[in-house]
Amino acid sequence: GSFPIFGHNIANPWLFFIGLMIVIYTMFAWWSDTIKEAHEGHHTRVVSLHLRYGMIMFIASEVMFFVAWFWAFFDASLFPGETQQYARTAFTGGVWPPKGMEVLD
Repeated sequence: GSFPIFGHNIANPWLFFIGLMIVIYTMFAWWSDTIKEAHEGHHTRVVSLHLRYGMIMFIASEVMFFVAWFWAFFDASLFPGETQQYARTAFTGGVWPPKGMEVLD
């Protein structure tokens, strides 16, 4: 595959590893700053509460994402020919699994 950006084809596995290293460095730097601030006492009760709320909201958003993902899968597999879903019926042909897709036995 190719990944054209600004007219250049940069399909290179190193691009993935460079991006991964940047993400890992950012995570390490961010979390180390947060831990250092907590040990130095810069986090007030309000900041600690909001950090906790932020983590709760993140976990809740992940739960909602996976509920939506599996809801879409089971809806498409259990009701493949539902007449209200014109786009899905046109895409899957009204059958599950769609034609051309092999399932595991």
